[in-house]
Amino acid sequence: MNEVLLINPRNSLAPPSENGKEGHLWKPDSLITLAARLEVAGIRSCIFDENLRQAPDASDIIGLTVVGAPWIPVVRQRILELSQNSPRRRFIIGGQLAAGLSQDETEQLFGPNVWNGMISGQLERILDTKKPIPTREAVSVRNTLCQMSDSDLEKYLRAESSIYIADGCHFNCSFCAAKKGQKESYRDFHMLQEELDFLFSKASELGIEKLRLYATNLDLLQNPESLLKVVDIIQEVKGNYPEIELVFRGLSTLISAIKVSKKYSHLLGQLRNIGLDRLDFGVDGSPETWGRIGKKINHLSILNQPNDTPNTDHTEAVVDLIKSADIDVGLFMVIGHPSVDDAASLKAAYKMLRRQVLKSGVIPRPYVATNNIPGQSIWSQGSPEKDFLMENPRYFYALEYAALASHLKGQSPRVIRNVNECYRDMLKLPGCTTKLVEPILPDPHMNEGQRQAAIIRNYGQYDL
Repeated sequence: MNEVLLINPRNSLAPPSENGKEGHLWKPDSLITLAARLEVAGIRSCIFDENLRQAPDASDIIGLTVVGAPWIPVVRQRILELSQNSPRRRFIIGGQLAAGLSQDETEQLFGPNVWNGMISGQLERILDTKKPIPTREAVSVRNTLCQMSDSDLEKYLRAESSIYIADGCHFNCSFCAAKKGQKESYRDFHMLQEELDFLFSKASELGIEKLRLYATNLDLLQNPESLLKVVDIIQEVKGNYPEIELVFRGLSTLISAIKVSKKYSHLLGQLRNIGLDRLDFGVDGSPETWGRIGKKINHLSILNQPNDTPNTDHTEAVVDLIKSADIDVGLFMVIGHPSVDDAASLKAAYKMLRRQVLKSGVIPRPYVATNNIPGQSIWSQGSPEKDFLMENPRYFYALEYAALASHLKGQSPRVIRNVNECYRDMLKLPGCTTKLVEPILPDPHMNEGQRQAAIIRNYGQYDL
């Protein structure tokens, strides 16, 4: 077997590569990790990031990552193009989105020569490995990073890039398509230290004075004892490179922040000292709707807080707690939950977010809820919208979280206008980082000219 070609497809919101513009610069960590895992199993691979340059038409086996639902039409198109000269070429898809697809759904969306590498044992069968492929938690990516060019690494490291610390989340928010409802699993600490040491070393070599990282934990504060070990690792690595400033951000939950403040009161200060400058929290609606979207974890009365009621809102207390450690706070506000939100709940969510922005200076991050994403519970239940998307995959583009509400996202016609008005009002709040994305919709909602115009207007509207 010749080496496996691993492709990071161009961002779904990027302009065409023919105009010479680069796409969204973000280090393709999932492919870097996969390449390291394959190397241990004796399989050579080569990574191409099509946000930088188009991959060559080479290799008998090509892997592509499907970052999210809007990438489905992008990956379909690349598979079609790469199949033209080699109809027997085999393809493997991976990524968080692929984990929610069955093999039958994979073939329906992408073609008969496409295998879902997220299905247990599938990679070993397709690649006929002589050794088992290790899990992502147990592998070092240092050698894979060493094989990347300095010019590419410099572009990634001068932008923000992610750092994989842990995977999974104990909680089970209904609209989330990530690895939820399972114990958080930290990667091997030695492997983490190896990667951080490489990143700091390369930044120093390239004259980069500040590293900006995003910790990919779904809830950074969920396991404070493990996180303290990470703090020690970062402190040690930083001590070896005093010329490099580290700035990183992460995502957490209200309940985890409260627990940390009670049992690990020193942890927030330690995190700030090693470079944590922002924590984002998923508020996602108002207290009146939390219970109906699986966000009961926002009702901190389960911690037996004094004077709590079923609808007590502890957002302000958590914001004050985090800001007291000199850490900025961002609030995710996912609205438009199908069959849940109405005009009154949307108004309440807006008032809550606006109050925190104006009172405490939080960073507003509004998005519109979307059903019909592989991995969500409703996907396995089925719906007319899912059937339509499977038959017309180009419209997965409309499921971008930053896109306006639509029937394809699951909102009913009677609330779409209310959701979009509320969303646009949230986007106007001071400091908002979300960039509006226009969906493309089928006739009669849009004609082809309107669809193409929307795609062009969306160029470069990358989420941060």
